[in-house]
Amino acid sequence: MLIIAPFATDNQCGFINAEGEFVEVPSNIVQTYLFHEGLARVTDSLGLGGYVNTKGEIVIAPKYADLTDFSDGLAWVAEEDSVL
Repeated sequence: MLIIAPFATDNQCGFINAEGEFVEVPSNIVQTYLFHEGLARVTDSLGLGGYVNTKGEIVIAPKYADLTDFSDGLAWVAEEDSVL
């Protein structure tokens, strides 16, 4: 399924696919981002980030204070109590 863009309203967020259909994400997700290498960053209601697949399923649970998009199979993440 080809995902076109993240989508959000006041009470729902997810993605729009090439057919114009809404792809839902779990209800605790409040922000979605573009897909990179089949995964998209998401932010939950606590402000923590994780990743979903093109079906809207969480594949890496939101537990990171900061994270980047995947590139060459890797992404940078920082836990909430990390010291940089």
